[in-house]
Amino acid sequence: MTWIYFDIETSPPDGTSPDWERVKAPSNYKDPAKIRQYQVEHAFPKWAEMALSVPLAKVTCLSACTDDSDVFHAANGNESRTMEQFAEWCAPHLHQHEPVVWCAFYGLKFDMPIVATRLLKYGLPQHDMALLDVAQRVMPRNRYGDQTHRDPLVALGGDGSQSHWAKCFGIPCTFADFERDDFHRQPFARIQQKNQEDVVVLRKLAQILRDGGML
Repeated sequence: MTWIYFDIETSPPDGTSPDWERVKAPSNYKDPAKIRQYQVEHAFPKWAEMALSVPLAKVTCLSACTDDSDVFHAANGNESRTMEQFAEWCAPHLHQHEPVVWCAFYGLKFDMPIVATRLLKYGLPQHDMALLDVAQRVMPRNRYGDQTHRDPLVALGGDGSQSHWAKCFGIPCTFADFERDDFHRQPFARIQQKNQEDVVVLRKLAQILRDGGML
């Protein structure tokens, strides 16, 4: 059985930017000056939330590995090319005789459906069977996972971040969680470094849970 661990980083979609006019102040705000101040202060966080939307988010980088492979990393500013590179990396593992298990932290609700739908988005118009094959395999069939779709967060009760659980189990973790409002202000090189470390931490965490019969 081959386990494929993967992690993505996302951003708001291209062509969007913080827009204070789309922010609604609380209903008890009556002073126009205070309303405007609230809208301006919350414009960036509101915009950043789109990076957490499965249909809206753009995949900016993706890292993956197996139990014994080096880390694969794709980040070129082109979501379509990132998906193509990921499908190319996956291909040798999919054509082996043993089954593949897809594993991502918070993957059942986020990473897996995003990657699957983006592979579908770019593969369907061109009838690219390599992309469509991976899309069908990555998409979970139910929210609790199955034999080929595993999420450590579900196994751990659905609470806590990956870095928190890494600390709990003594897994070295250089990058603490970025606050969502601050994440998109980080240099992209730093986001890439975190993405690559995150998939290594994921692999170690999953291996601990597997050894304990919890994943």
